[in-house]
Amino acid sequence: MALLLSAIGLKAQSISYIETTKSWYYIYDQDGKKTKTLSTNIGELQGFSASFFVVKSGVWYYIYDATGKKTKTLCETNVGKIVLNNLH
Repeated sequence: MALLLSAIGLKAQSISYIETTKSWYYIYDQDGKKTKTLSTNIGELQGFSASFFVVKSGVWYYIYDATGKKTKTLCETNVGKIVLNNLH
């Protein structure tokens, strides 16, 4: 599969930066291209790495992949406080 993707010029998307405004999160890839725009209504950005980012809303943590797809929901009551240091 990796060979096939490289053969047709596709590369895995990764997060290089997330720009935040009052209303929007703008996700940029490794080439500096804006790849996704999400409303800040999803929660407060806690941190990000090249492959995922975490937002918090109330007692809920939401983990999103580099494409902006929600992949996991965790409750602070069950997992405790998530501390994200130096992810990017």
